[in-house]
Amino acid sequence: MSLLSARRSPGSASAAERDRLSVLGGLAALSLDAMASVAYGPEAIVIVLAAGGGVALGFTLPVTLAIAALLGVLTLSYRQVIAAFPQGGGAYGVAKAYLGRRASLVAAASLVVDYVLNVAVSIAAGVAALTSAVPRLLPYTVWLCLGVLVLVTAVNLRGIAHSARMFIVPTAVFVLSVLAVVVAGLFRDHPVVTAHATAREHGLQTVGALLLLRAFAGGCAALTGVEAIANAVPSFRRPRVRRAQGAEVALGALLGVMLIGVSALITRFHIRPVPEITVLSQVTEGSLGHGIGYYVVQFATVVLLALAANTSFGGRAYRRIGERLELGVVPARPRPRRSLAIVPVGAVNRLTKEAISAALSLGDRVVAVRVTHPDEPEETTEFITAWERWAPDVNLALLNDTYRRLVDPIVDYVRGVGEPHVFVLIPEVEPAHIWQRVLQNQRGAVLAHALRRDTDAVVCRLRFRLDDGVRRAPGHNA
Repeated sequence: MSLLSARRSPGSASAAERDRLSVLGGLAALSLDAMASVAYGPEAIVIVLAAGGGVALGFTLPVTLAIAALLGVLTLSYRQVIAAFPQGGGAYGVAKAYLGRRASLVAAASLVVDYVLNVAVSIAAGVAALTSAVPRLLPYTVWLCLGVLVLVTAVNLRGIAHSARMFIVPTAVFVLSVLAVVVAGLFRDHPVVTAHATAREHGLQTVGALLLLRAFAGGCAALTGVEAIANAVPSFRRPRVRRAQGAEVALGALLGVMLIGVSALITRFHIRPVPEITVLSQVTEGSLGHGIGYYVVQFATVVLLALAANTSFGGRAYRRIGERLELGVVPARPRPRRSLAIVPVGAVNRLTKEAISAALSLGDRVVAVRVTHPDEPEETTEFITAWERWAPDVNLALLNDTYRRLVDPIVDYVRGVGEPHVFVLIPEVEPAHIWQRVLQNQRGAVLAHALRRDTDAVVCRLRFRLDDGVRRAPGHNA
């Protein structure tokens, strides 16, 4: 069987499909931001309406119902977007296809801002839920936020499919916890009355249209992340469109139920904003009391909000990289290409011999380069004499530099060779002990960094290892 047919074998195809997202996996990996917004969306409404006093707070549920209606419209709209853009297309893709480049750039800029704010808001809200449950942690709020950010970044380094499996359990625990709070609160005959719930606000007693609109706008924070599934249709298993649509509808239904339920409890328990205590914490305490159930809900909220930042990490960047790499496309057959190998040298010795030998096995043409200085003619003459006496079948290029630099002349030479495929082998001596390596100059590392930054050459650091006076074979480090 040829390699080409093996690449197309059913086994490899099924393995690739298993690494993609199911409906449940899509909810876990791509809907965390939207679901976790239950923790801060209703709170944004309450904070605004509290300015109007108790009368205004009575509009919490109607405002939430209006947001839920908008959520329904968005869910149906993105369900159609998924069908129309199976390659993945949120606001940017739709705007670019139907409204033009400028409109798409506005949408793209908005999404970039949203993704950045999503990380900040999700982590901050998660830590607020934690400090609500454990007030002694309040002085460490900033450090907790930074720690969660590092953790989320580390999880995402494993990739979207792996992180999806890790997020299924936290997502399920959070959703079930919030639903349990809603059911317990709605059917409890005598809600638990806490010190937070008995607070009374003294403010305006009239409710204007602008206040309601401001509360509506603030509460729409609960809709953030709804389009993430439409952006990631190619990440789902086949049939991709149907699975993505199922995940979108499930997200809309779950989010709507949780938002309406929490807002109903806010009205029933007369919840008001309290410094350093989240609204969801007060609702949970009113439904379940301050026992183990309360802490389960709070810590589930902490975990989900911390992981909700995954939506921003899983954005149109991985897809663009995949397109450039032509993932899923069988490439053309590999062909040999002519190449040039360049070896910086300083003297004629065994290290130079090992480097030139390695270069001859890599390139069709090999050039040794040495930086010379005008004020050291004797040293240059001695090197040329030694090189001609050794007489390898390799061209030698002398780079004259009046400023006694090493890196810049070599980088300029590599950029000016005009060859499409260039290898640069940097020979280095590696001492036996770590403390000796610290004391050794780092010119090889500096040169390698500059070449990778400023040229398209393939850079290899050839290390000649020494061990207590015994010479070892050189090793390569690309």
